[in-house]
Amino acid sequence: MSSIIARAALALSRGLPPLLALALPFFAALACFAGSVALADALPLRATGQVGKPARTSNIRVRATDEDAVVEARLGSRRVEATLPVPDAIDASVETHRLAGGRALTIVRVRNEAGREAFVLIGARGGRPEVLFTGHLDLRGDPGERRRDVIEVQDRTGDGAADIIVGVELESTRICGQDRTLLNPRAVDPGTGALRPVELRRLPADGDEVAVEAASASPGPEGPPLLGGVSFSQASSSVGGPEDPGLVSPPSGLGDDDPATHWAEGHGGAGRWEFATARLEGRGDLRALAITLAAAPIVRPSHLWLVGDAGPRLRVTIPPAAAAGAIVWVVPPESLSWRCLSVVLDDAAEAGAVGLAGVAVYGDLDFGDGLGRLVEELVADGPRGARAAEVLSRAGAPARDAVIEAWPTLTPTGRRRAIRVLSSHTDHPAAVEALAEAAADPDGAVQDAAVEALVAIGPRAVPALGRLASVPTEGGDRAAVALVAVAPNDARAPLLAAIDAEGGADRPGLRRALRSAYRETNGEDRERYAEWARGAAPGPAAAAALALAKAGDVGASIAASLVARGITNATRFEDVYRLVTAAYHLPSDPAVDAWLRGLVADSDAWMLRSQSMLALGARRSPRLREAARGALEDAYPRVRLAAAIVVAGQEGTLRAVSTLARRDPWPMVRAGATEALAEASGALPVLRAAAGDRSKRVRAAAVRALTTRRERSAADVVAGRLEDADEWPMVIEAAIAYASELCVPALVDPLVTVLRRGLRPDAWAPDIDSAVLAIGALRDLGGPDAAAAIRSATSERAPGPIRAAAVRAQEQLESPDSHGNQGRCTASPAD
Repeated sequence: MSSIIARAALALSRGLPPLLALALPFFAALACFAGSVALADALPLRATGQVGKPARTSNIRVRATDEDAVVEARLGSRRVEATLPVPDAIDASVETHRLAGGRALTIVRVRNEAGREAFVLIGARGGRPEVLFTGHLDLRGDPGERRRDVIEVQDRTGDGAADIIVGVELESTRICGQDRTLLNPRAVDPGTGALRPVELRRLPADGDEVAVEAASASPGPEGPPLLGGVSFSQASSSVGGPEDPGLVSPPSGLGDDDPATHWAEGHGGAGRWEFATARLEGRGDLRALAITLAAAPIVRPSHLWLVGDAGPRLRVTIPPAAAAGAIVWVVPPESLSWRCLSVVLDDAAEAGAVGLAGVAVYGDLDFGDGLGRLVEELVADGPRGARAAEVLSRAGAPARDAVIEAWPTLTPTGRRRAIRVLSSHTDHPAAVEALAEAAADPDGAVQDAAVEALVAIGPRAVPALGRLASVPTEGGDRAAVALVAVAPNDARAPLLAAIDAEGGADRPGLRRALRSAYRETNGEDRERYAEWARGAAPGPAAAAALALAKAGDVGASIAASLVARGITNATRFEDVYRLVTAAYHLPSDPAVDAWLRGLVADSDAWMLRSQSMLALGARRSPRLREAARGALEDAYPRVRLAAAIVVAGQEGTLRAVSTLARRDPWPMVRAGATEALAEASGALPVLRAAAGDRSKRVRAAAVRALTTRRERSAADVVAGRLEDADEWPMVIEAAIAYASELCVPALVDPLVTVLRRGLRPDAWAPDIDSAVLAIGALRDLGGPDAAAAIRSATSERAPGPIRAAAVRAQEQLESPDSHGNQGRCTASPAD
């Protein structure tokens, strides 16, 4: 009897199911058996192989289709066919192997140019060829979930004959520290020719290992781990589960802290080498494990291994006297920095489904004052503090209470990290209150983090956010905005109370929140706003008017009523300014227009005169020209500028605005008046003259105005700006934009002049920047001269930014869509 059959007989004598017990070390006889191997040949392929016992010749044919490869094996008049998932296969190989006792099998491998590879294992019984197994050898599926089939030909029994093993490898299911773990291994029985389950050693025999005796006494912890149970997500098999390892359910019963649940292997026998794996990220070093033994009919193991992703594995002996349901403790000789844990079964005292009821992992947090030490680390720099926050956020109510108690002693960095911990406990009122206090913290980053956490809580945070909204700080403003985001219909009362409070009218964030809340309400709730408006004090009323005027049509009516009341009783500068700004966003009406006209004429504050002038213009008030007559001669420049902006282009104002553009002593006013005349009839002489103004600001404004009115007749003026070597970059930039937007061919040479200034060896940075812009304009204008200038700028001697811009421009001009050297302007001339 062959050694394989002898081992099967031994397994049967121990009362195990009929499986082949090939539990031999990996290092034993790893020589691969080539048998009769043919090199890969192109398809279609005709070859022969040996199958059956005694071995007989089988004719093999392999052909390719667009979707797969078809392998046909004939034995006399009988045939069998297998379809392999390899589209557009290019070649195949055929190899024969003999097992102990003389049984022959043939393996056909097929591959394509894309790296897809598959195989079929062919045998014969009773004179009939049969397909024993097909599989794909390349990884397929989504990253992290990919799988492939495996076929191994090795002497695993040491009898000098080949053993053929097939199985599956899953990226998602493996023993910690291993790149791959063979699952559901089956071997060809030399006697019957069928595939049978086998036990294969999954841990190296010479691996670093420490023996540990499990004990019934706890090394210190009482109760479950503070970080809760670990999540076992992978298992090699499960009792009653599917044979396909990819369909095995996660062994969640191992980590759920429920002794009534369990995981038991589904391979049979003593369950040796079956395993379950959990991830341990974020738990810190492992100091102890508590193993809960399962009750009958689950068989408890006598020994098992605990394997991590680094360091020695632990071979654990379970006390024989430990009863079902008992907890036994495993304490490694030193703490283990494992981020992965595999429980690998070894042997059991009896046959049956072997398993465990639970595995709990204890770390530093569970020993002594672990919580206190971890809270202290919240203030640590770098990853230590971040790790402490991550661990504490999963450590349950004790961590929450410890963080709240330590809050006054924490640094701003520690408080920011503590908010992360509190955010994981917002189902408890104490955590919500602590976050509310944090939202009023002196540190802005702490405030932001706390408010964000409160927003995430939702409606339960409304009372806390409402209280915070009344605090006249940036944190209070953030809370007000957050309150509207969480519950706009509940925000009215706390927001109006906050704006009524001292300092509330001066809070921009509160005004933004009020505007957002009003937009989100309707009907009865808006009437509540109107009731408040009818009795509001001048300061809050002006602030609300400004907020609601910016809400668009939805807020126009209530804002107009607030402005109408405010102009009769507002005296504080801030309140009057807010009313003027609110009026800017509202339609014209006689009373408010008259009030604005009066401010332009009589207010001592230039800001009110200027803003009132702009408001009259925005409202298109009939009082506009009347107010502008005096404002155009106001002593303060910003008032004159506001008047010029709002009346330029209106009938009868050209002379007055042109006077400002030419003669005002302030460049700011001359520039603003010049640009305001961009579309005014009869303003061209003023704009041409302004292009030569002594102020660069005015010259740039003049060129922009000429561009706006698309005044191509002023190209000579713009050319002068481009050719002036002393011109300022802001004017050059405006002139280049004029040339490009208006497509003026006459400006090619002036643009080349700008480019050459940037190419000089001593060019300063602004000249280089202008040259880059000039290249873009030359590309748009196109033509031989522009193309030649761009080509010259591709020289290795050109500054890097210019050369890069020139290369891009040249590629665009030479592309098929550019029609030779035609640029955008040449292909589509400007009007």
